Amino acid sequence: MASIANDLNQFGWDNNLEWGYEVQLSNSISCYLEGPDHSRSLSQWKKLGESRFKGEKFPQDDLNESYSLMFPAGIHGPIYLVSKNFHTLKEYNNSDLYALSVGFIADKIKYNSHNFFKNWETTENLTKNEIISIQEKLSGNITQVAYTV
Repeated sequence: MASIANDLNQFGWDNNLEWGYEVQLSNSISCYLEGPDHSRSLSQWKKLGESRFKGEKFPQDDLNESYSLMFPAGIHGPIYLVSKNFHTLKEYNNSDLYALSVGFIADKIKYNSHNFFKNWETTENLTKNEIISIQEKLSGNITQVAYTV
């Protein structure tokens, strides 16, 4: 564990910053704002109407930090605002689900809990062949895919 902690430290982990927060999506927020290329300060997200569950406040110390919106299960599950620490976890293993799992475990250890406020709903499962077919179509003409999918 010490070796991994050292790696995360070298990748830029900030001990004073949370990895992320589960949020309630405001009606003014579009899912097109998801991803690190649409990062904003936590105070900007608040102005757009993002809030934590159960009236919990965002820490004052984090308000100027950059966060990005994340929909790990699309609109069918929890929605997160994630910090640079989330992306630091991905430096170790470039998987959103890995980074989320580590964040959940860290919350369980640090706060003795990690509750999901919005349930993860069942989403459609695709077979390997269906995924390959979609990828092949996407690697071709995007206009054609829009009409055939």
